[in-house]
Amino acid sequence: MRVLVSTPYEDAGDGFGYQSGEYARRTVICEVLNGSIAVRFGARKGSFAPKRKSVHLELRGVNTDPGNVSMNGEEANRDYDGADGRITLQLAESPGETMIAARA
Repeated sequence: MRVLVSTPYEDAGDGFGYQSGEYARRTVICEVLNGSIAVRFGARKGSFAPKRKSVHLELRGVNTDPGNVSMNGEEANRDYDGADGRITLQLAESPGETMIAARA
């Protein structure tokens, strides 16, 4: 099993709002086990809400086309590029938790 954990920081990128708490963090956990990949975006914490409508997610190093990719338990619209070993998905921006699962 391989597990990667990250807690990205976001703010407006201009001004000093971050000094008064206008920022956000969320935990991102990626687990790889026996041909399955699970990515969990934790709920956003903080008062900053990004203006973007979606997030582009790329999963790299995927050597076979996964038979099933789901987002929050529903089949996800995704692309698989076998030459690059890459799955790409567009996720709607959401302050809540999002779970992605890919299974061969």
